Amino acid sequence: MQRIANMGCLVCGMPAEVHHVKDGAGGKRDHRYIAPLCPRHHRITIDSEVSYEALGRAAFDKMLGYDLLEWCKEQWRITNDMATN
Repeated sequence: MQRIANMGCLVCGMPAEVHHVKDGAGGKRDHRYIAPLCPRHHRITIDSEVSYEALGRAAFDKMLGYDLLEWCKEQWRITNDMATN
């Protein structure tokens, strides 16, 4: 998770926190589907019109210009490759 957070926000590059894009079985957090987002682009704040929580996944993906879930899947693959090499 730290590798992802260290990337910086996918939208603006600012320091990021980990956003869970998808929950796992039983509603538990699934660490395979995480993305780095700064608080402004993650949670509902004063600028909530640009946050993932305010927009929802489809509109956020449109703003971002790519599918965030697919990005997460690719990062999970990279992380697994790093662990096995």
